[in-house]
Amino acid sequence: MIEVLPEKLGDDISLLRVRSRDSAQIIHERLTRSLVISIGGQPRIPDCFMSLKGDARIFHSNNYLKEIKQHSHAKRIAVVGAGQSASEIFMDLHNRFDTVQVDLIMRARSIKPSDDSPFVNEIFNTDFTDYVFNSPEQERSKILGEFWHTNYAAPDLVLIEQIFNVFYRQKVSGVERHRFLRRHEVRKAIAKPEGIQFTLHDLNTDTARTAAYDAVVLATGYHRDHYKSLLTSLNPYFTDLTVDRQYRVCSTPHFKPAIFLQGACESSHGLSDTLLSVTAVRTSEIAQAVLNLLSQSKNVPIERTKSSALAC
Repeated sequence: MIEVLPEKLGDDISLLRVRSRDSAQIIHERLTRSLVISIGGQPRIPDCFMSLKGDARIFHSNNYLKEIKQHSHAKRIAVVGAGQSASEIFMDLHNRFDTVQVDLIMRARSIKPSDDSPFVNEIFNTDFTDYVFNSPEQERSKILGEFWHTNYAAPDLVLIEQIFNVFYRQKVSGVERHRFLRRHEVRKAIAKPEGIQFTLHDLNTDTARTAAYDAVVLATGYHRDHYKSLLTSLNPYFTDLTVDRQYRVCSTPHFKPAIFLQGACESSHGLSDTLLSVTAVRTSEIAQAVLNLLSQSKNVPIERTKSSALAC
């Protein structure tokens, strides 16, 4: 899907024109009364790496298994990040190659484990979604902040222990193969023939150093707001793209179609929104909302469409 356009009938927007491009670059258009957008997250690329887009030596963790095969001769690899993906990739590189030096780089002081204790895990129950949604906006932010480490920058404890053991054995043997650059921030990244050169800032000592790598893995997470660019043409009919309890985007009275967001409502529905824990219930809620709309809708003809509800 590349964009969604409004279709007028009199003074109202009655339908949506959904434009998509297939693998042969052919544009297709479909008309629909209801649209569910569940496109997942897009790789988050920190600003200092944006100028290196297209350089095969630097890639996001979402494509790690494919890309790392192209770097079997690398001698120095940087992994940027502090979460589950960064930790798994570090251990994979340690086990995959016998001599490669890997730098694990993060702003955090330590790798913190995810909290999966029973009472904390109650935030992923479906009834907690109601609690978060019905809370004032300021309270929602507090809830997200309190439980942030249940899902973000929080690897499994077993994995953290494996990484600790790697560095402990290095310390005992006196052979430094890998480096744990905690409290380091990548301030600049430059593409050079000999490698990707980092300017690293040590947040503890307020000093800078440079390091060059043959490959760089960005385990820097995802952003889930790509739907905003898909809906740009519809902005006049929305206020701030807020959603109701059934995940429908709130719109002006003259906008009749229904647009639902799936997996992009963490700020209003809680941390479980991007996870599997509420997927089945959420899908049922959206499906029921669509069926209710269809039963209430007038007999407005739709041409060149295969169904009245389109999931992306």
